Amino acid sequence: MASNPKDLINSIKNLQSHYYPEKNEEISPLKNTTLDKFAANDKSVKVIFDNSNFKLLSVSENVGAVCGYTQAEFHKANTDLFLQLLTLEHCSFPYTWIKWGMDIYNTFGTHTNMKTTLCGAQIKHKDGHVIRTLIRFSPIDYFENGTLKTSTFTFDNISHLMKADFYWGRTEFYTDKQHIQHLFSNDKKYILNDIISDREKDVLRLIADGKESKEIADILFVSPHTVDNHRRNMITRTGVRDTTALIHICRMSGII
Repeated sequence: MASNPKDLINSIKNLQSHYYPEKNEEISPLKNTTLDKFAANDKSVKVIFDNSNFKLLSVSENVGAVCGYTQAEFHKANTDLFLQLLTLEHCSFPYTWIKWGMDIYNTFGTHTNMKTTLCGAQIKHKDGHVIRTLIRFSPIDYFENGTLKTSTFTFDNISHLMKADFYWGRTEFYTDKQHIQHLFSNDKKYILNDIISDREKDVLRLIADGKESKEIADILFVSPHTVDNHRRNMITRTGVRDTTALIHICRMSGII
């Protein structure tokens, strides 16, 4: 995999050439006024992205609060700056994520209600320290041939919630039924189920409701030891710091 931003962009464009066989007309940058208003409401960084040309169309002004670089710096350097922020260990995640999305499209077709989350990807703040991020993706618009035209990304700093060095991704979409897939950075292979099992979700919802292990065990007709095992397994698998972080991340990711 490429080790610098320019090589990574070339790798991504080569990958996109199979997804976008014809050159699409570039989309003009968008005004930031509305985007800034949305970002101000929930404190998350908002990004509008031109998928066919791999370009940022708009970035909310609160981006500096997350990574230290200003809105103007992102608009000037665009995706080059974003890729420069990636740590060496996680520099391949844009390529992995794009390929994952293309594989889903090639297998299942267009899905306007697709929701994808990437949890734990590391970027470098302008002052040098590493930040763990939660990135949520949603499609906005498609070309007539069904390929994705524009999308929105939401970035949050979750360094206080994560302790693992790996990242994981989760996507949820519908055809005639619900589909959920997930992947881990350690193997970069997507798995055809959710990162949290249905039984674990039952346990997690009850934990989120403030129930103790003994209460949850009685409700689900299992032992308290089984409940605690589910809790530990979920924390280990998602790489979060503790149960509170687990609940928060799973809510942000749409798991519960």
